[in-house]
Amino acid sequence: MRTGKSRRKQEGAVAVTVALCMLFLLGIAALAIDIGNLLVARSQLQNAADAAAMAGAGCLMRRTECGNTTATQPDWITASAKASSFSTSTAT
Repeated sequence: MRTGKSRRKQEGAVAVTVALCMLFLLGIAALAIDIGNLLVARSQLQNAADAAAMAGAGCLMRRTECGNTTATQPDWITASAKASSFSTSTAT
């Protein structure tokens, strides 16, 4: 049988255990939020790069919209300029 003396030694053990578990759970929650934000930012950057590439791809061949109607080969300079201007103009 336990005496009253040993029970007094264990009175704060639950509080310490709960505090340590809460610290661990809060750390895991913060890590999950940070990783979520990282994945969202990565996805947004990939979407912006894809959109700029699609905007520039149209100017590789002869088009009146790009001003390269006399081009005989893919016009990389105009396409690159179009993609660059598109990526900087759509930044929010």
